[in-house]
Amino acid sequence: MSIQFKRGTTAQHAIYVGAVGELTFDTDKKVAVLHDGVTAGGWPQLGFSQAFTQALADERYSALGGLATQLFSVAPATLDSHAVNLGQFLSSKAVNGYQKLPSGLIIQWGIVNSIVPGGATGTTFPIAFPNACTFVINIPAANNASGNATNLISAKTTTGFSGANWTGITTSFNWLAIGY
Repeated sequence: MSIQFKRGTTAQHAIYVGAVGELTFDTDKKVAVLHDGVTAGGWPQLGFSQAFTQALADERYSALGGLATQLFSVAPATLDSHAVNLGQFLSSKAVNGYQKLPSGLIIQWGIVNSIVPGGATGTTFPIAFPNACTFVINIPAANNASGNATNLISAKTTTGFSGANWTGITTSFNWLAIGY
């Protein structure tokens, strides 16, 4: 046994008034169309990929089981049972970048290039931490002449940190900062 639905192009659907509850298929848009017995063209139903694309574009989601025109906003993720708003995952994937998490935690990273022997540098984070920078760590960069270069993070704030080179060679280092 098979079930076959009426089908047609978007132009054909635009002038067609289907019976209440009738389901047809739009061959141009590749979507099912639900009819109400009154509205010419019916109500195109979003497929999963279309609903997801619309949600990303509108920051709203199509109501499950409802009409494609019925939308609702996503609540901020304050509890485990709430939906997550994709805008809570802001990031910059640059060399000096960051990732914001819905919990408020922010992870930032980057590189400090060419600190001369005995020199110091001030580095500004890609974005400021709203409350506190909990720690900054440094890792010698691969372009150092010696794997035992000693760089010191001497001060940290919500907007950046100071670093110093305690070696006899010019060094660079990668850094990682976490805060909220």
